[in-house]
Amino acid sequence: MTRRRRVLLFGLSAALLMLAVGGWLLLPNTAITPANAANIKPGMTRAEVVAILGGPARSELAGVFAPDFSTGAPKESAARLDAVRKATSLGAEGWYSERFAIWVAFDDSDHVIAIASCPARRFEESFFDKFRRRLRL
Repeated sequence: MTRRRRVLLFGLSAALLMLAVGGWLLLPNTAITPANAANIKPGMTRAEVVAILGGPARSELAGVFAPDFSTGAPKESAARLDAVRKATSLGAEGWYSERFAIWVAFDDSDHVIAIASCPARRFEESFFDKFRRRLRL
């Protein structure tokens, strides 16, 4: 192998490695997932829930968010909607990511009494909608 080929091969390998690492770093990394929602059970403490979901209740997105009850079978969607209504009526706290939402209601002793989760989607806002939202108009 000539020196020129070795340099070219090394350069291409390094570029591909940097591209792969850069792509991996740019991927969204969130603990607000369906798998983690399934791990939350009634009776768990707030500390356990916070440990599973990677922090206190929060929104990891910018813009307008909406639960997506249109995915899955109609009975599943209706059950998810009922669970969300129950949890929110109990004063549930919410964890929101770009693709998923989790609501958890706690009792006075900080134990889980209701859990709800569903896919979510973010709506793109127009410039004027963003402007009004930021000015709280």
